[in-house]
Amino acid sequence: MGLTSDWIKRILAGLGLIVLLILVLDFNSRMVELTRLTSQFKSETAELDGYLSEKEVLENEIAYATSNDAVEKWAREQGRYTKPGDHPIIPLPDPDYVKEVEPQSLNENEANSLWDLWNNWLFGDTP
Repeated sequence: MGLTSDWIKRILAGLGLIVLLILVLDFNSRMVELTRLTSQFKSETAELDGYLSEKEVLENEIAYATSNDAVEKWAREQGRYTKPGDHPIIPLPDPDYVKEVEPQSLNENEANSLWDLWNNWLFGDTP
């Protein structure tokens, strides 16, 4: 009888060790998952903060763009509109000013080889 109860104790101890091992492995996998999710949460939070700050900047730009000040500034500076009673000043060139254009000789273009033309076109003028 003593022999069978000793075997039962060993079997129960072995089963207890197996259950304990399974619990430790499960706990370890859960801790690894927690670490991964925590780092993912931090990176997603940082990305979200960036998007929120960009949203605020864009909302401020939209608010300014739809304001009367922005419309009037655009109309006067780029649209060249005037208010009633304004006297626009248009600068005119000097009537005596004549722009001189230097003629290009055909010999210069003919002297360059096809390779030089492509080189100049792709990379600009070489010294």
